[in-house]
Amino acid sequence: MPEFKPINPEKLSVPTPEIKGDALETTSPERRQVAPAEKSAPETQVPVAPIAIPTETPITPPVTPLQRQIEVVLAEGLEDLYRALNPVEQEKFRKTGEITAVKISLLLQKVKIKVSEILKLIQEWLSTIPGVNKYFIEQTSKIKVDKIFKLH
Repeated sequence: MPEFKPINPEKLSVPTPEIKGDALETTSPERRQVAPAEKSAPETQVPVAPIAIPTETPITPPVTPLQRQIEVVLAEGLEDLYRALNPVEQEKFRKTGEITAVKISLLLQKVKIKVSEILKLIQEWLSTIPGVNKYFIEQTSKIKVDKIFKLH
């Protein structure tokens, strides 16, 4: 059986990393000297044009005639409630209404139309109005679903 001999760590010659500028270079314990002939010519800085960072503006698809008709049906009878909202709530209500109209138009394009999904979308949209009775939401959403199906 061979004998184990401990290694003296001082006798090991392991290259150590050395950081020079932006580059990481490994050198041996006896440091490498850079000869004058190896030095490179001074680097010239090239002017860099500023990069235009695109702003995140969502690209909205064009509004289809069906979607426009759905928006009209959704807006029917809610003019007084809309005017009673403050401008921030009006904007939120309008945007969620547009999104709801897009989702409904996508659901109507499918072969199998699910009434429950459309009803749920309209109820969620109407529930964004503060202080509205849940029975009003149910009744209004059912009426709007019937009108949407007459369009389709």
